[in-house]
Amino acid sequence: MGQPYGGFPEPFRTQVLRGRREKLTERPGKSLKPLNLEKIRLDIEQKFGSADETDVASYTQYPKVYEEYRQIVEKYGDLSVLPTRYFLSKPEIGEEFTVELERGKVLIVKLLAVGPVSEKTGQREVFFEMNGEVRSITVDDKHAGKSSQKFD
Repeated sequence: MGQPYGGFPEPFRTQVLRGRREKLTERPGKSLKPLNLEKIRLDIEQKFGSADETDVASYTQYPKVYEEYRQIVEKYGDLSVLPTRYFLSKPEIGEEFTVELERGKVLIVKLLAVGPVSEKTGQREVFFEMNGEVRSITVDDKHAGKSSQKFD
């Protein structure tokens, strides 16, 4: 973001930095090493198969987050079509929602039941209705095997 006119006031600057860094007197990006964006694009393509300018920009700013994102897309497909609420948390039993895959192609999904966790695999079976057809899938339960304690 740079420096405010006249720099950051003392003792504020010293208190915030707590001896962790020398005083910055130039624009922050000036001291960074140059990036080879073409090499980064080729590295992304080699790892994930494709890369555009957005991928390169995302990777240069947040490499770990970007790689986790691409791994999720590889495993589950494009989840950007899911309504945000159902991306972040599960629907309630009996709740119905729609997913628009593309213009004119809409899935109507209704959660019917969630089976018990298998102690061997840490997975559970999820039953749902998609466009009127009953289906089931097996999903990993990340909380399987974890004990929960209630603290008052």
